[in-house]
Amino acid sequence: MWYQLAIQFLAIIALVVWASSYHFKERKTILLVQLASFVFWIIHFILISAYTGAALAGVAALRLAFFSFKKKNNWTSKPIVAWAFLGLLLISTALTYSTYWALFALIGGIFALVASWQDNQNRIRLLFIPSHLSWIVYDIFAGSYGGAISEALLGVSALVSFFRAKIKKV
Repeated sequence: MWYQLAIQFLAIIALVVWASSYHFKERKTILLVQLASFVFWIIHFILISAYTGAALAGVAALRLAFFSFKKKNNWTSKPIVAWAFLGLLLISTALTYSTYWALFALIGGIFALVASWQDNQNRIRLLFIPSHLSWIVYDIFAGSYGGAISEALLGVSALVSFFRAKIKKV
């Protein structure tokens, strides 16, 4: 029992780190803080034997590392980079696929990919919302209850930071 609680707690730690990312102002900082949270997600998913979640979290960590250095005129801004990450998401899902709910993780991964590709912080926040919703479904089926709670709170955090940024502009 304590082991299971500790595993779910890893998802809560990932939540705290990730949620803090939405409150930074610079795109690079948002993505690098999210990258740090993926260490906890990967370990969490491996420990509950949710290998699609672990694989897609690994792809997401790699994606965030690349996209944190994306600038308008360097090689990371080329569309082929985003397409390559889409390919990695599809391959990772195909290699670890065991049940239909893995497709929810894939959908969440695709939304997160599109969000991470954005240059506008508000678009990043808004596009992560459907990602969080898809991951909630995956987490429930995979037994990641801490993950489902985390994704729900992250979605709320994204909305709050979006509206906070809009209010500051007025």
